[in-house]
Amino acid sequence: MRARQVWSIALLISVLLLAAVPAAAEPPPPRADPPGTGKAVAPGGEASVAAAAASPIGSAFVIRNDPGVAEVDPAVAYNLARREFLVVWCNDRPDYPDIQAQRLKWDGTPIGGPFYIATGSVQRRHPAVAYNSIRDEYLVVWEHCEWTLTSIRGRVVSGLGQVLGPSDILISDAPGLTSCFGPAVAYGAMDDRYLVVWEQDSGDNCADIEGQLVRGSLVEGDNIVIATGGWDYDHGNPAVAYNIRTNEFLVAWERRSDSTDISDICARRVSSTGALLGTELLLMGVFHSNTQPAVAALPAASPDGRYLVAWEMQIGPGNRDIYGREVAGDGSISSGFWISGADVDEASPAVASYRYAERYLVTYQRSADPPYMWTYIRGRNVPTDYGPPGPEKYIGGVQAGHPAVTEGRLGDFLVVYDDQPLLGDRGIYGRLWGNRIYLPLVLR
Repeated sequence: MRARQVWSIALLISVLLLAAVPAAAEPPPPRADPPGTGKAVAPGGEASVAAAAASPIGSAFVIRNDPGVAEVDPAVAYNLARREFLVVWCNDRPDYPDIQAQRLKWDGTPIGGPFYIATGSVQRRHPAVAYNSIRDEYLVVWEHCEWTLTSIRGRVVSGLGQVLGPSDILISDAPGLTSCFGPAVAYGAMDDRYLVVWEQDSGDNCADIEGQLVRGSLVEGDNIVIATGGWDYDHGNPAVAYNIRTNEFLVAWERRSDSTDISDICARRVSSTGALLGTELLLMGVFHSNTQPAVAALPAASPDGRYLVAWEMQIGPGNRDIYGREVAGDGSISSGFWISGADVDEASPAVASYRYAERYLVTYQRSADPPYMWTYIRGRNVPTDYGPPGPEKYIGGVQAGHPAVTEGRLGDFLVVYDDQPLLGDRGIYGRLWGNRIYLPLVLR
């Protein structure tokens, strides 16, 4: 589940193929060089932009690409009060990766420069972030690896980008929690609590899904065991979303069978106080492995709100599709459906919802059609209640991966991802996706 860079020989082969093949099923990516840093929309602001709804806006832009250092695994949250985003990522320098961040205005313009959230002589990877609308602050969490011990830690960041508190918050703070990976976080506004979830590996192919409530910068209550591994099943890669309509969370994860080596997708509702609700939900259990779930809540849909869980379905070698299923706020499960089912590899889904309308945006990485060796970021709108998905559209990328997405201003979304241009280092990029009609401003 870690990021992989494409070897230079693969790039050379790809370039030679491009020169040798006059036509192919899919063209090269629209850009070969990094896009410009700065606004993602036209200089005149939103009134000067003409763009169709349910489409990318403007062009992709650089959030951070430091020469000689790979920036990977971005995450993003939106600050509704300030109309800005916080993007966080892993600065994958040799030996001691750091956690960095950048504030952006609603249109992608940087606010100040990048800053460190956590740095020093240990390894920090795989950050996640959630915005606290009551305190106007963010909680950023990550894997903290020191020697052979890996814990989940975090820091609170103010709405102005100040890292608060004297030291890291130790979130996986219970006896035996020494091998914790892949954190995810969601904020519950009704009770002003975050739920942080992760994979806890206890050895012997036995991993749990566990969680912890955090209020402000304080760990609250005991560690929560959401799913317990054993001889039969191993759990991993959790995701979490909050539904304000029911004041509860939905946690989704992979459940791998030790006997068949096939992974299913499971989920469990968790109350705002950390109580497990209902029964464990089996969202997909077939003869294909299902991995890497992502989840978003849509409180405006139906009396109890809904969640969309999207994941990878392994159809064959080098051919994963993106599949999804809605879960109602009461735990009932809808029929599953394909979000994207091309004959190439599609992976790493990310999901966000537009809270005031009944739709989600699902983004994912997609391999180019042969003979090209590019990896794009694509996206499409997915309506609730069994409506057909919108058209799939190119968002960005040359050798892109690890997309993350959040709702932005007035129905827009910001998609962030890591990418490596043909002649550069891997960095963090972004692009806005619009769900409004932008009309030119005409003065008379």
